Amino acid sequence: MKILVIEDDPSIRLLTQEILSEAGYAIYTVSTGEDGLRFLQTTPVDLIVTDLMMEGLSGVELLYALRKLKIPVITISGLSREVIIDELLSEMHVRGVLQKPFKEADLLDKVSHALHR
Repeated sequence: MKILVIEDDPSIRLLTQEILSEAGYAIYTVSTGEDGLRFLQTTPVDLIVTDLMMEGLSGVELLYALRKLKIPVITISGLSREVIIDELLSEMHVRGVLQKPFKEADLLDKVSHALHR
């Protein structure tokens, strides 16, 4: 399974890449929403894991752009769950929300659930 990680924080991007790679997934990473959209024009993926709070194209703006692709998404956010609107996320094909800092087991559980739903 191919997963695109879109995360502007290099340490979280690398950590996410390492966890998912060790679990056997093919991982691609980019640091901006704009780069993520460009990447998706040439490479199909099975899942996107993206930060919500990024410079430039935000994660929410990215979700709007991804709607037509119907690729499942897991979001990562430092915001509290109450700040994230569940209806908006379900409309955008979001299959899970991880709060920063997240645990390795939580990431793997959300990814597995999203890919097999």
